Amino acid sequence: MDHAVWDIECPDLRMKLSDTRLRVMVLSRGVGGRMIFTCPPGFATTGPDHATCLDNGQWSSPTPTCKVAPASKFPQYLTASSRLKEDKCIPPIPPLNGVTSGTGPFHAGDVVEVKCNPNYMMEGQPLMVCQEDGQWSDEVPKCKWPLVA
Repeated sequence: MDHAVWDIECPDLRMKLSDTRLRVMVLSRGVGGRMIFTCPPGFATTGPDHATCLDNGQWSSPTPTCKVAPASKFPQYLTASSRLKEDKCIPPIPPLNGVTSGTGPFHAGDVVEVKCNPNYMMEGQPLMVCQEDGQWSDEVPKCKWPLVA
């Protein structure tokens, strides 16, 4: 019996990670779904920052690992005691006619997803990542009523 594309799911790899520092946010395991990879402050991913679920039930790319980032890339995290400082992002304000995932606190590497209410179209990127400098990677997208020609 043939399975429809919407019946296919990629495996949940979160419990099988070899790198305990790697943060994985699975947005969907269905075909076309995404998995986003981030590392804690002071670390950088070696490999892709996301993977997409393919119609063969496999992820489009392997999971990366986290390695210590060069000091020049994260100078704000270096202190006399060599401890890492984890900056926080202010929770984004949901767009008019939309919602954001999570309530915070949001730390570097955390991902927020924005969704529009039914019948509204998104203008902008649906995913925002909290950056090491305490800023979001993108502006909050807008949710607009579709124009009918």
